[in-house]
Amino acid sequence: MVKIGARLKARKDGDQMVLKPRTDVGFGQRAVELPKQIEMHIGQFLCPFCLHAGTIGSFLIQLKKGFSSSRGRCPECDNGFMLESLTKRMTPEQFAQWVYEYPFYYYWKKCAWLLFNQRLKKIGWSYRFWKAYKACKEEDRGESYEEHMMKEQEEWARERGYI
Repeated sequence: MVKIGARLKARKDGDQMVLKPRTDVGFGQRAVELPKQIEMHIGQFLCPFCLHAGTIGSFLIQLKKGFSSSRGRCPECDNGFMLESLTKRMTPEQFAQWVYEYPFYYYWKKCAWLLFNQRLKKIGWSYRFWKAYKACKEEDRGESYEEHMMKEQEEWARERGYI
């Protein structure tokens, strides 16, 4: 009975670790296959929050049964995001639109402002990004509450036949 338990434990331990003679430590986790939709992405990618540049493998989140096929995490700023927003190729104008439309203005709470601004200048997107971001802000301003209420009153009066 003891021999069977020892064999089962050895088999379980063998599934967890494998000897890798090329590494300094000597032991490492068994290689896990990447999901098919992630495998095709090659090259440098930028974290959408701190603009950290890295390969797709550095942003993947490892789960018990492999890598997450939909979520990623930046190794530098530790912010989580959808891999779709990491792998999507955007111009500075599209990126500004994405930042502006991020839910509840939470984007600016997640990003380190000084680092973000420095890296934006370093990649040469600063002028075009801020121009597009300000344009998005101006479009969204719309009418004031007073103007809205005046229109509502006029519409109500038209419906009732007062005007």
